[in-house]
Amino acid sequence: MGIALAPDLALAAAAAAAGGVGYGIAATHLTPLVVNASPSSHLSRTTATMTLVQNLSVITTFVGSGGLAEAAGPAAIALVDGLLLTAIGFAALGSRPFRRA
Repeated sequence: MGIALAPDLALAAAAAAAGGVGYGIAATHLTPLVVNASPSSHLSRTTATMTLVQNLSVITTFVGSGGLAEAAGPAAIALVDGLLLTAIGFAALGSRPFRRA
């Protein structure tokens, strides 16, 4: 959302950097939670499923985001993406295992 709402390039770059740091922290902390929560007999299935879901979501959102950016402009889709990510973050806070980790 910060990228979409930034009034100048410097603030947009700072928002992008903050988003990158947040993504890195989430990826390095949430992936081990999922792996540790899965039974050892299903570890390879869990890892394969996580990889499939991540790759499919990237492919589909790139296509969807590109189409929406073409129609509504890049700032609008950046704002929508930011709002969706914020909603997902708040939904994750509702997960007891994530809150206790």
